Amino acid sequence: MLKAAYQERFIVGQPVTFKPNTQQKKMLIQAATNKGQSVGDYANRALTENLKEEDNPHK
Repeated sequence: MLKAAYQERFIVGQPVTFKPNTQQKKMLIQAATNKGQSVGDYANRALTENLKEEDNPHK
């Protein structure tokens, strides 16, 4: 259900690629560890939240 709202932004079946630099990797790993999530899960949730904010900038 979570992906359905944003499928039209991306090609269905194609992964969203994000190639972080070294500093971004460290921050991402630390943030995921703090939340107790895998890096992939954390990144997917962060991306989804970011897209929601873009769609609704006046929360």
